[in-house]
Amino acid sequence: MKSPQKGIFSQALIIAVILLMTAALMFMILDQYKSEFDSSSIDSRLNDAKVVMAELQSQMVEAKVIQQGFEGFRQRAGRQLGASPLTSENTALLSRQFMRSFPDKSLIIWFSQDFDIITPQGFAEPEQKRAWQAFVKTVVVGENVGVLDRKIADGFVKSNISDFLAADYFESLRHECQLIMFKSERHYLGLLHLGTEGRMAGYMLVLVPTSHARHFWLEERAMRLTSNRGEIAGAYVLSRDYAIENSTISENLLHGFASDHAAGVSYQIYEGIFYYSDRHFANPDMLLVIGLRLKSEDLFLRRVLTVAGIFVWLPGLICLLLPFLPLPDEIWNWSLKTRFNLTTVVIIVLPLLIGGVTSAINTARISLEMQKDEFSRLEKKLYEVEESVAFQTSNLELYLKTETVAKIVNSELSQSTAREIYENLKAQGCEVVIVILPDGRSWVASDLPPETIRQRNNYLVSLTRSNLKDQGFALDVIDKTFPSPVRSSRNDELARSAFVHTDFHNRIRRFDLGGTSFSSFVSYVADKSGKMKACLNIGFNNRGMQQSFLRKVKKDSQGSLSRLYISAGARNEINRVPSSRRLQSILNASRITGDSLHFVHEWNNSQYLVYARPFKDLSGAGMAVKKIAFVGLNPRVEQLLTLAVTTVSAMLIAMLIVNFFSGYFLRPVLKLSAMAARVETGDYSGMALSAALNDEISVLSNNFGQMIEGLREKAAMRDYLRADLFEHAAAEQKIVAERTEVTVLFAGIRDFSSLEDHLSPEESIGLMSRFLEICETSVKEHGGDIDKYIGDTAMAAFKNNADTSPQRQALLAALSIQRRVEQLKLELPSFAGLKTGVGLASGLVIAGHIGSLTNRLDYTFIGDTVNLAARLEKMAGRKGTPAILTTQSLYQKAGSAFLYEELPPVTVKGKAMPVEVVAITGYDGEVSA
Repeated sequence: MKSPQKGIFSQALIIAVILLMTAALMFMILDQYKSEFDSSSIDSRLNDAKVVMAELQSQMVEAKVIQQGFEGFRQRAGRQLGASPLTSENTALLSRQFMRSFPDKSLIIWFSQDFDIITPQGFAEPEQKRAWQAFVKTVVVGENVGVLDRKIADGFVKSNISDFLAADYFESLRHECQLIMFKSERHYLGLLHLGTEGRMAGYMLVLVPTSHARHFWLEERAMRLTSNRGEIAGAYVLSRDYAIENSTISENLLHGFASDHAAGVSYQIYEGIFYYSDRHFANPDMLLVIGLRLKSEDLFLRRVLTVAGIFVWLPGLICLLLPFLPLPDEIWNWSLKTRFNLTTVVIIVLPLLIGGVTSAINTARISLEMQKDEFSRLEKKLYEVEESVAFQTSNLELYLKTETVAKIVNSELSQSTAREIYENLKAQGCEVVIVILPDGRSWVASDLPPETIRQRNNYLVSLTRSNLKDQGFALDVIDKTFPSPVRSSRNDELARSAFVHTDFHNRIRRFDLGGTSFSSFVSYVADKSGKMKACLNIGFNNRGMQQSFLRKVKKDSQGSLSRLYISAGARNEINRVPSSRRLQSILNASRITGDSLHFVHEWNNSQYLVYARPFKDLSGAGMAVKKIAFVGLNPRVEQLLTLAVTTVSAMLIAMLIVNFFSGYFLRPVLKLSAMAARVETGDYSGMALSAALNDEISVLSNNFGQMIEGLREKAAMRDYLRADLFEHAAAEQKIVAERTEVTVLFAGIRDFSSLEDHLSPEESIGLMSRFLEICETSVKEHGGDIDKYIGDTAMAAFKNNADTSPQRQALLAALSIQRRVEQLKLELPSFAGLKTGVGLASGLVIAGHIGSLTNRLDYTFIGDTVNLAARLEKMAGRKGTPAILTTQSLYQKAGSAFLYEELPPVTVKGKAMPVEVVAITGYDGEVSA
C-alpha cells in the first residue's frame, strides 16, 4: 500500500486555498462594512450628541433661566395670594421669599391693579417712585396711557437705560424679561402679573443685577439638573483647570477632553461611552462635555463583525493544519460522493453567502443614503426661506427705486406725501420716512413718538451729510432740524466714518444703532427736467422688515408630511414652533448657539427627520421636520435578517442541487466504483454496463467493460507501479566581493581585565553586554550597522547614503556612545571605573563573503581602513588620550559642527607615513540620545 500522505496534503491544500480565497474576500467585505458601520455609528452618535449638547446649552441661557425663575415664583405667589389683594404684609413675605432664590440687591417694586405703589412692611420705599409707576403703566396699558405718564416713562428710560429707547420698547415685558444696562450694570428687568385666573392681585416689577450673581451658577444649575436625570455631563473652566460643581464626569477625564479638544478632537469613545465636547456658546473659556452610552445593539453588531472577521479564516487554516495532526488515515478516505457534495456546497453556498453579506451591507448603505438625501431636502427648505427673504428684499428695493421715487417725481411734495409713503411701507417694517427739499425744508412721517425717533432721524440724516452737501442741499437749515447725534464729535470725524462712505443711494443698507439693527434707503430724486427735487430717506427696523418677509413664507399644506418652523425669539415676532417641547428647546438652542443639527426624533409613536439651523443674515432659526411615512425595520436588523435568510436559502439550494447532480452524474460513476471494488478482490465476473448515451461516462463504462474482459484473459498477470525518487539539490553558492567606501567605527572598553578583578563573572558579562548594547543602539540610531563583536569591542560600518553623510553620522554615534556610557556610570556606581575608547576611519574597503562554501559564510569588511580604525580605537582613552579618535580627512568630510582637538601625527603600524589624528570632544548642535 502506498502512503496517502502526499494525497492528503494535496487534497487539504486545494480545499484550504478555496476556503482561504473565500475568506479573504469575505474578510474584505466585512472589514469594509465594519469601517462603514463605525463611520455611520460615529456620525449618528455625533448628531445625537450635538442635539444633547444643544439642549444642555439651552439650559445655560441666562435670560431663559431667569424667566423660568420669574415664572415659577409668579405661580407660587399666585397660589399663595389666592383672591387676596396685595398688601404691605403679604408683599413683605413674598419679597423675602423672592430674595431666597435671587440676589439680595435685587430691586422689587409692588403695584396694585390700579398701579399704586405698595411698600412692603419693613422695607424702604423705592427711589424714583413716580418714574417707575409711569413706566409700568406705559408697559401694561400701551397706546392708551396718558401723555404725561408716557413722557415721564420715556424720559426715565432715556436717562437710566438708553438714549435710543423709549418705554414702548419694553412692551414685551408682559411676557418675558429683558436684559438692560441700568446705572452702568447688567440687570434683568421683569414684570410679573400676580393673581388667579379670575382676579388680578397686582404687579411685581423686578430688577435683578447679574453682576452680583455667583460665578458659574448657570453651569452648576445645568449640571445639577443633568445629574438628577441620570445623564452624563461635565463643565470645565480651561483657564483655571477647574471642573464645575455637580459635573458627573471626573476632573481628570475633563482635563483630558480639554487637551483633546485643543488638538482638534471633539469626540472619543471611552469605556462604552461616547463623549462629545464643545465650547460654551457664551463663554469660550468653558468646555462642555456630554456622554452618551453606546447602544447595546451597536456593541453587539460590532462584536459580531469582529468575531466573524476572525471566524472566516478558521476553516481554511484548519484544512492547512489537518495533514500535520495525528489523525487516522481513514479520515481522509472520502468517497467520491462526499467530495462531490462538499465541492457543490462550496461552489453554491459560498457565493450565495458573499452575495448575502454584500446585500446586507448595501441594504444599510441605501437606507443611510436615503436618509442623507432626506436631510438634504430638509436643508434645502431652509435655503428656500433665505432665498425668499432675499428675493423679497430685492423686490422691495426695486419698488422703492421705481414706484416710490416716481411718487416723489410726480407729486407736489408735502407732509401728506411723506405720510402716504410711510403708510404704504409700514407693513414692511418701515418706521420713518424723511423727505428733505434742497432749501432745507423737510417732512417726517412716523407713528413713533417724536422723542423716540428724533435721535435716530438725526443719525440717518448725518450719515448722508456729505452727499447732501455735494447735491447742493442747504446744510445750515438741515443741521438745525437734524443736529448731529454724536456727542463730543466733530463733523470731520463723522465724515470719515464707514457709514458715510457707504453707497446708500437707491440701496437698502443695514447698520446697528443702540443695539438694534436698522436699514436705510436713500434716494436723491430729480424732477423731469433733471433738477434736484428732494432727498428721500426711509428708515426700516431691519428685524421688523425681515419678520414681515418671513411671514410671507409659504406654509406647508395640511396633508404634507413635512413642516417648516421658524423661531425669531421675541413673542411679537414670527414664531412657528413645533408642538414637541424637545424640538422647541432644540430650535431655540440652534438660534442661540448657531449650531446646525440633524437627527431622527420620536414623538407620539411616530418618527420624524429633523434639520435645524440658524438662518444666514436673518434674525432667527429654522427647523424643517418630515414625518417618516413608513417606519420599516432598523437597517442593522434588516441586515442580519437578510444575511440569515440568504444563508438558509443557500443551504437549501445547495441540498437540492447536490441531490439532483448526485443522481444525474454520480450514480453511473458509483456503479463503476462498486464493480472496480469487486475487480480489486479478484472477481472478474461482472458484466459491462449498458450505456444509452455517447457521453464521457458512457465511454468510461464501455472502456471499463473492455478492461474487465481483458482482465479475465490476463488474470494471472499483475501490474506493478513503482514511484520515481527525486532529490532536491541545494542552490549553487558563490563568493561575491566588491570594493566600496565605508566609514568604520570600533568601540571598546579600556583595561577590561583590571575591571574583571573587582567584579563577579556575572557583573563582568553584564558590564560587557550593557556596553555592547549601548554601541548597537547608538550605531543603529544614526544609520549604521553592527558588523561583529570582538570580545569587549564592537565593530560597525556606515555606508554611503545620498541623504546623510556617513562620516557625520559615525561621529554622532561615537558621541552618543560616550554620553550613554557616562550616564551608565552615574546609574551604576559599580561601573564608575569604566573607560572606553572609539576609533573611526573612512575609506575604501573590500566587502564580501568569506568562509567555507560547504559550511559557513560570513559577510564582512577587510582592508587598510578597517585596520586603521581598529588601531585608533586601541589608542583612544589610554594614558590621557581623548576617548574618540579619528583621522583629519574624516573630520573634514563630516562638517564643521563638531568640536575637536588636533593631536600630533601618530605613527600607525602598517602606515608608511604618520597619520593626522583628531580628537572629537563634542557637537555644536544637539545630539539625539
